[in-house]
Amino acid sequence: MLEDGGGAEERWRLRHSMLKDVAYATVPKRERVGLHRSIAADLIESGHPSWAAEHLELAAQASLDLDPQDRTVAEPAADALLGAGDRARRRTESRSAIDFYERALALGGPEDRWGVREARALAGMGEAHYWLGQYPAATEALDRAVDLGADLDDAFTLALALRFLGDIAINVDADLDRAQALLDRSLAAAEELGNPAAIVRTLLFAGWVPWTRHDYAAAEALWQRALDIADPEDGWARVRALNSLSINRTGGPGEEPEKLKEALALSDQASDLARSIGDRFSIAMTTVQRARVLEDLGRPEESLPCLDDAIEIFEELGARWETGDALAERGIVQRELGRLDEAEEDLWRAVRVSEELGERQLATWTWGALARVAERRGDHEEAATRRRRADEAVAAFRRSAEVDAGG
Repeated sequence: MLEDGGGAEERWRLRHSMLKDVAYATVPKRERVGLHRSIAADLIESGHPSWAAEHLELAAQASLDLDPQDRTVAEPAADALLGAGDRARRRTESRSAIDFYERALALGGPEDRWGVREARALAGMGEAHYWLGQYPAATEALDRAVDLGADLDDAFTLALALRFLGDIAINVDADLDRAQALLDRSLAAAEELGNPAAIVRTLLFAGWVPWTRHDYAAAEALWQRALDIADPEDGWARVRALNSLSINRTGGPGEEPEKLKEALALSDQASDLARSIGDRFSIAMTTVQRARVLEDLGRPEESLPCLDDAIEIFEELGARWETGDALAERGIVQRELGRLDEAEEDLWRAVRVSEELGERQLATWTWGALARVAERRGDHEEAATRRRRADEAVAAFRRSAEVDAGG
């Protein structure tokens, strides 16, 4: 289509993708390299580094076609793709992150020549798979990252990969001893790195080991330390520390009104901060905690809209474990409001999520919640069946976690 460009010359715009492909194929590869690098430079200058990475990738592919041994274009392109993956990962845009990391690895050359960049790409990919609830893929990528990171003595890779392997050991394998060992190694690597952000992130994960063992004082110490050393500008970490401290106020036998008020205040701080940094995942995560505290305070009507909003965000982001957790909580709130059909629907969805993910945490409380729905209906036989499933889930988790069954 010929159009007026608003200047001295008319220009052609190719609107059909096939015509674009044909036109692109006629451009000599050496010229493509220069054009893509020039466009990438302009995009970097204008503040669009991830778009620039895609043009650098195209330049690298053309350059390697011309001379497979010449990596002068491929190396910066792979670096740029790693950076794009990191930016997407930090925004919890996990699918995009995985795509960028895979493309970075594809440009990295033969695996026997991989270095720190590829180790970090594998670690980032493992984290992205983790947030999507793709635990086998996450574990595979993280294990490869640990092997390569150990060979290269790269503390950054080890701190990141071991952190998420530790959390998988808690939630999927219910192996708290292994989780403790992995997180101890992660913390050692973070401290060797000397990066407060890495230390804080490992502490945030490490707190769940004592919390799962019902050692709330030890969990409090870890999460408070994380909050104390977090950079004031590190909103992501501060949100999670505040949220974890709020959760800790609702743990243990008996939920005292004063503790619940403290939990709500901490949750409000976390939620306000999440909104100020515009992190949708953090907003949803803190909204779920706020909903739980409101339900504990006997205010389920206020709790329900929070959960509706959080579930919508988690589903959009593909955060499957978090979706299941929020569904289970919404089912509990629906039950307390007497909406038993809606409660059962949410709780069964949470059970299916747990089974699909192959994790063990959700089932330990979701089956118990389903049993109480059956009791509300007066179906005591079904309630007993569900109660047995709940007891089996809890017993299996406690055996693996070496937690006393009476705790």
